[in-house]
Amino acid sequence: MTSSFKSAKSIDLFYALLLHLLIVVLFFFGAGLHFSSSTQDCTNSGSLYAETISAEAVDTALQQMQQQAEQKQAQTQEIQQQTQDLAAQREALESQQQQQQQQAETLAQQQAHIQQTQTQAEQRIEQLEQQLNQKQAELEQQLAKAQAQTQAAEQRQAELTLREAELQAAAQQQKAEEARLQAKAEQQRQAAEAKAAAQKQAQATEQRRLEQETEKQRRQQAAAIAKIKAEAKTKAEAQAKAELKAKADALAKAEAKAAAQAQAQANSAAQAGQDQRQLASATQAIKNKTQRHWLRPSGLPSNLSCILEIRTIPSGEVLSVRVIQSSGDTLFDSSAENAVRSASPLPVPTDSRLYEQHFRFFQFRFRPR
Repeated sequence: MTSSFKSAKSIDLFYALLLHLLIVVLFFFGAGLHFSSSTQDCTNSGSLYAETISAEAVDTALQQMQQQAEQKQAQTQEIQQQTQDLAAQREALESQQQQQQQQAETLAQQQAHIQQTQTQAEQRIEQLEQQLNQKQAELEQQLAKAQAQTQAAEQRQAELTLREAELQAAAQQQKAEEARLQAKAEQQRQAAEAKAAAQKQAQATEQRRLEQETEKQRRQQAAAIAKIKAEAKTKAEAQAKAELKAKADALAKAEAKAAAQAQAQANSAAQAGQDQRQLASATQAIKNKTQRHWLRPSGLPSNLSCILEIRTIPSGEVLSVRVIQSSGDTLFDSSAENAVRSASPLPVPTDSRLYEQHFRFFQFRFRPR
């Protein structure tokens, strides 16, 4: 713009100098004609007529040159105006590009924040998976331990079974011994039948007592063995079931807790992204509405901005507004405050949480386009 203006001024100066030079030449030329006419005969009408025609031609040439100079000046002014218009358009385009660049930077920051939140959530999920794997390994170890305990119980059961077999063998031996004793007693009875019927009766009574005692002991031993086996089996099964149930419950609780934590983190990341979009939308809506209600004072320079402190209520009504960072132009600052008051109620979010956090009392940069 500056170079175009200098070029136009140079053209004007050139034509002005050319016009002055032509006037000086014509002046000297006219003076020469006048001096020649004074030395010749006044009756020379032909010379006077030629002089008159030359003066008119000079006037006509001067008028044409003046018109051309005016046309050149008008063209120069038009070029200057077009240059100024182009400069204003270029400044507006640069301002728009700056706003777009700022919006792109803000969007990039938001995307980086969302990416960071997602990365943290993925790391947390990976940690939870590692914890679950560790818990699974611990449960597998505990299950192996329970299986070992079950095998030990089964081994004890086998030992009890062997003991029962030994007791049964002992009972059979006792029965065999009893049979031998009975046979011996029978032989003695046959040999000593003649001794006394009382002694025989006593031996028979003693024999029955012995048999009853032996049978009683055998039954008691069998009952004790069965009771021991049943108690051991029941206790082992109950203990194994209780341990397995406790481990399964612990595993289910850990899995549910991990899933809940992962879901909570995912919901938190999604909510953060939604909050950022709502904040950006509300901020843009407030900018648009205040822009529509702004009355530009005459004579203001471009690219002015100021920071306002605004206090509202949930309906968006503006309670107060004041300048906390001036643009350097008090007229612009006052027009910015008036624009915010005229735009009341402001389009704040309907979400009470977002409103309380960001729009009940907030700062707002007013930069009109």
